[in-house]
Amino acid sequence: MSNPKQETNKVFSPETLALVLLLSVAFLLLSTDLGKANPYTSYEWTLPPQDAGKPVISVFSPNSSILAKNKTALIFNVSVSKANKIQMLTDIYYETDWQQGNTSVYHLDMTNPSHYLYWIKDFSFNDILTEIPDGNHNVTIIAAAWGAYSEGATMKYFDVSTSLSVSFNVDTVSPSISIATLENKTYVTPDVPLDFTTNEAGSQISYVLDGQANVTLSGNTTLTGLSYGQHNVTMYAVDLAGNVGSSETITFTIVKQESFPTTQLIIASGVSVPLIAVGLMFYFRKRQKQDEAPKL
Repeated sequence: MSNPKQETNKVFSPETLALVLLLSVAFLLLSTDLGKANPYTSYEWTLPPQDAGKPVISVFSPNSSILAKNKTALIFNVSVSKANKIQMLTDIYYETDWQQGNTSVYHLDMTNPSHYLYWIKDFSFNDILTEIPDGNHNVTIIAAAWGAYSEGATMKYFDVSTSLSVSFNVDTVSPSISIATLENKTYVTPDVPLDFTTNEAGSQISYVLDGQANVTLSGNTTLTGLSYGQHNVTMYAVDLAGNVGSSETITFTIVKQESFPTTQLIIASGVSVPLIAVGLMFYFRKRQKQDEAPKL
């Protein structure tokens, strides 16, 4: 009697199934990470797109158009926005018209493999510029930045830059002013003219009389109602930079005008003026002869 043929079913062990499942999950995770790490198939440098932004420069000093010193603070800020496809600042420097070359204040070394650790989007600078000669000057701040955007499977990089100039004037020389009419002498009138000349148009002009309050002028004037006695006056000019110049001090005297002496003549009624004149002439001649006659 023969035994019937028995068929055997192949069954994977639980350990084998677990290993297969683990490898499948690992492959799926690895594929996802690789896709995130390198989503682009190519990279290239290109011109910035039309909607790309530029670094924004804000200058806080010098903030005056005229300076009375040969130095000034240079204070400014530079920033970029990722919303405008800008990723980071790369170079910032400034130039002046009285110095050679430019002065670098920030530089990102793009050749350093770890440069991405030092990316910044905001930079502030504060320093003192010295030995500025008198005259008109300007300072220019230049800033460069790096940006990136994607087009399909291509990542594109670009550079942008911008600049901003501020102008100012250095004036350390005081204006000159002199009194043109009033002199160191005596006047017989209580009203005397006060005319002046100055070498800087736009200066604020004023005078001080006898140490009293400063009086501002818009032009030549007259000092009126002066009391009898001695007076003194000094004029001042303040230019647009705030430099102050003064004139010489003039000392003068106001006196009362003396009246001319008069002789009262009583003329008889009916006597003509020529007859009186002739009579006076004979009278004075007679007196002269009497004075010249020798005395015994």
